[in-house]
Amino acid sequence: MPKTRRAPVAGALAALCAVLALLTALPGIALPAMLALPLPIVAAGLKVGAGGAVLCSLGAVIMVGLTQGPLGILFLLNPLAAGLSVGALAARNAPLKRQLVWGTTAILIAMVLQLHIGATLSGVDPAAELSRIEETALKQFDESFLKPASAKVEEMSQKRRDLMGQLPVIMQDLEGAEQELKQAKDHLQGLELMQRQWKDLFQNPFPFVIFAAFVFAALTLRLARLMADRFRLGWIPELAFRTWKCPKALSLAFFAWILLVPVAQSAETGFLAHAYVQKAIFGFGYGMQLVYLLSGLALIAAFAWHYRLSIVSRILLVGTAIVFLQPLMLAALFDSFFNFRNRWIANSDKGA
Repeated sequence: MPKTRRAPVAGALAALCAVLALLTALPGIALPAMLALPLPIVAAGLKVGAGGAVLCSLGAVIMVGLTQGPLGILFLLNPLAAGLSVGALAARNAPLKRQLVWGTTAILIAMVLQLHIGATLSGVDPAAELSRIEETALKQFDESFLKPASAKVEEMSQKRRDLMGQLPVIMQDLEGAEQELKQAKDHLQGLELMQRQWKDLFQNPFPFVIFAAFVFAALTLRLARLMADRFRLGWIPELAFRTWKCPKALSLAFFAWILLVPVAQSAETGFLAHAYVQKAIFGFGYGMQLVYLLSGLALIAAFAWHYRLSIVSRILLVGTAIVFLQPLMLAALFDSFFNFRNRWIANSDKGA
């Protein structure tokens, strides 16, 4: 395409970015507008090349700065990073893995810049603010869930003691009370585990930040592909989410991590006892949980696609799987070693 057409196309798409940025302030359409914000930059990359994506990004920054000020530009950083990385790489026909890696990296950098610039402008200490949020959230969790659950355990314990003090003891009522007590204790233990996980999240949120950046990059790629196919703009690689699974090498590293955790927990001196090393070790564990969550959802998507389940059935299936997260992640772990996903589908095709 001639260079004379690059600027008008990029300028028009930059204006569309500015309009979408304004729409993010409206309730009800803020989320769709936010997800659509990177798409004009991707379209510029597909239409007039990587230079067009850069020009579109610069134009969007200028227009948003003129209409919304510096805070508007700060808000634009994440979708700008997503659109620029996907648009520039799509213009060069980059493979899917490279687009996901660079897209996630660009969004992470934008998040860090957003955090530091926002903290500087507002005069807020991010660590102190995170500590305050942690204290408030855990206090609310304790008041809303832990205390009622503890009271329920005490109530069931008292009920059991009262039944045992009665003469004659009615075994059927006593067994029912013991069952209720066991359920109340299991519920309380689950809540206490959840509270510990929340504490660990606040202490080391970086794996979840990476996960959020990855999801945003994947969503941008998915929406960009739909846009490119609809308007015949060019080629965007298909995500093919149903084929995703955790690499075997990463699962082997996870098993090594399982062996390392008890050593790290008992270490009082040396390299493993260092605070940053401890955070890195436990952060890897939480990161792997997110990897297996994605792999487990991909496993469900593969079966849903193979059996041509309806949208409603897929939503119900995913909702049920989310309730049983541990079995879902365990299934993803075994699938990374034994590939039972493809074997099951191949066997069912033979049976048909």
